[in-house]
Amino acid sequence: MKKRDRRQTPIRASLTAGWADAVPESTEVKPDTAQCCAQLALITASAFYLDGEGTSRNLESKEDKSKDTARIMSKQLSETKKKELKEERKRTKNNYRVPVLNPDGTPAMPTTSRRANKWIKEKKAKIVKNKLGIFQIQLLFEPSGRKKQPIVMTVDPGSAFTGIGVISKKSVLYGCTLELPGYKQGSKPKIEKNKFGKKVEKYANAIVEGMDKRRELRRGRRHRNCRRREERWLNRSRSKIPPSILARKQLELKVATILAKIYPIIMIGFEDVAFDHFKDTKGVKGQFFPHVEVGKNWILRELRKIAPRGVKIIKGYETARMRSLLLMKKEGDKTVRSVEAHVNDCIAMGAMMFNGGVETKNKFKYDTITRPKYSRRILHLEQPTKGGVRRRYGGTTCIDKWTNIRKGDYVEARQGENVYRSYVSGFTTMNGRNYIYVSDFDWKGFGKDRTQTAIVPSNIKILSRNSGLLVRSMVKIMTKDELFDNKTGTVQMNIEDAWG
Repeated sequence: MKKRDRRQTPIRASLTAGWADAVPESTEVKPDTAQCCAQLALITASAFYLDGEGTSRNLESKEDKSKDTARIMSKQLSETKKKELKEERKRTKNNYRVPVLNPDGTPAMPTTSRRANKWIKEKKAKIVKNKLGIFQIQLLFEPSGRKKQPIVMTVDPGSAFTGIGVISKKSVLYGCTLELPGYKQGSKPKIEKNKFGKKVEKYANAIVEGMDKRRELRRGRRHRNCRRREERWLNRSRSKIPPSILARKQLELKVATILAKIYPIIMIGFEDVAFDHFKDTKGVKGQFFPHVEVGKNWILRELRKIAPRGVKIIKGYETARMRSLLLMKKEGDKTVRSVEAHVNDCIAMGAMMFNGGVETKNKFKYDTITRPKYSRRILHLEQPTKGGVRRRYGGTTCIDKWTNIRKGDYVEARQGENVYRSYVSGFTTMNGRNYIYVSDFDWKGFGKDRTQTAIVPSNIKILSRNSGLLVRSMVKIMTKDELFDNKTGTVQMNIEDAWG
């Protein structure tokens, strides 16, 4: 068997059953080497580079930069290399990276799935859980050394979706898309007129709508003899971030913090979002850019606390140029749950931080993450029931206290021959019996009519408490026989082994 070649290559990412592998894109278009080198030199003119061996360096002169860039691009455009990659793809089909923890819980350098399986069989490591459902092991012995190669995290922020990637010099380790709070699945924009009389598209925002409804109900209760909050007039400070934007930034920070505990991240790349509002004074084209710009300083300040070497700001046009040089596809529809929609930009930013390119021959896990869609606690229903009684609405706990299961808990529910591993979405009582609702990632049922599945509490087992996150890959539908077979061995690509 030939020794694996780890030179930089053009890459293209694609999604396959929740796991993504990046392979060279077969194309007849061959870009001019000199032109590509000149474009790449513009990108890397003032960049801080990581060399993949645990150290950092700066290129000394423009001449050295151009030589180094030409060497990288010549390797990327090699036709012989493309043929070798096609052959090697068959040999490295399942060679994805597994995150590793040291015995004291600190993140170590990820290893291959083959080595992780070997350590588990020899009882040198154990499977540990994490909130993102990533298969992870922890060593039961002190390693011979703790030297780590640099690993970076890249963030591509947006108003409704945010892409996050974890990348090393030799592989892409993880990629995910965050569906930010306020986004409604399948919602369509409404055409409205702004204060200047221009027609603009207005997207529904669940957080803004919820706050408007809460304000309306509180004003109504002030005229009745019932529980209420006194009106406040000294809370109009302009220094506060709007709640709808703050919730989005908090979700980005939460996922980044969890990833920093799983991977030894040394630096974070953040795509800078800017818009010239003076060119569009009426806010027709740039009406949604403030959603991304506001709170940018706050999230950057918090991200600097995670990475030892701080945050590197990358311009959007630099990311687009590097993505085109690496022959990576960009999905135009932002709502598509695929690597091409958001994670490819993160890979391009990682390539810039690693001096021109990263290798992505191995498979890496891709996921979609959002917040639970249950209703927050409301004092009571808007309309009274028979007898003039308004019952409480919303909340995460059961009102009658007949179960300790809460909304958002990750559970294993059995109904007939099917076994669901998903999230609790509600409670109900029918004909004197208590039931628990279990929903999928989109907060809908598993049947054809997409109604929520009501299951008796005795058939539900808690796997993990509510973490405030919904992870799409953790939602599984299987039979009892499939569940039994999965538990007999260690199958790395199935999340059941990590959460069973």
